[in-house]
Amino acid sequence: MHSTEQLTYKIDIFGMHSNTLQGADHLAKTCGYRVVVPDFFRGTAWDVNNMPPREGRQALTAWIQEVGSWEKIRPGLLAVVRRLRADGAESIGVSFDYCTTYELMEI
Repeated sequence: MHSTEQLTYKIDIFGMHSNTLQGADHLAKTCGYRVVVPDFFRGTAWDVNNMPPREGRQALTAWIQEVGSWEKIRPGLLAVVRRLRADGAESIGVSFDYCTTYELMEI
């Protein structure tokens, strides 16, 4: 599928979970977008079996700041945007998935 409207779907704390990938596939199929799902956590997802965090909420917050802060994901996101534009994207949206909160912004 080739589309000039493309969406970068940011994974949640559980990484490349099947639910996240199914959501991306659904958006691609129903909206006709090219949807990419970069692994900004580089394989260091939070363990789904450690929810709620056994070590307390502070441990989860510290982990998010360590691997998922804006300073950490920004370079990878900008690289994805450059690649999509090089591939002909005219409109790029970014869906931020923070477990239960979704935000959508256009770049």
